[in-house]
Amino acid sequence: MKKYDVVIIGAGPAGIITGVTAKKQHPKKSMLMFKEEEKGLVPCGIPYVFHKLSGVEQNEMGPKPFIDLGGDVITEKITDVDLNSKTVKTESGDEYTYDKLVFATGSKVV
Repeated sequence: MKKYDVVIIGAGPAGIITGVTAKKQHPKKSMLMFKEEEKGLVPCGIPYVFHKLSGVEQNEMGPKPFIDLGGDVITEKITDVDLNSKTVKTESGDEYTYDKLVFATGSKVV
């Protein structure tokens, strides 16, 4: 079981900004971000306001800025969070412990 100082569940805008800001403020802390999907999309129309997108790939957003600062990213669904033992468990059964936990799971269209 690997231990991280910070675990972030979610790699949308909030998760990425949280991870990047945390790594800039605390570069020596170990940080792990979980995301469910390999590619994420920009969740609003702001890119269309400022310029024209020539393809779908320009509307993709990923955790590269967080990775570039030394953060780890795992693409897998979290199935269990135990706040007492400070562990998260993935769909494949892997477990990770943390000191601090951030939920940045975003929203779903209803």
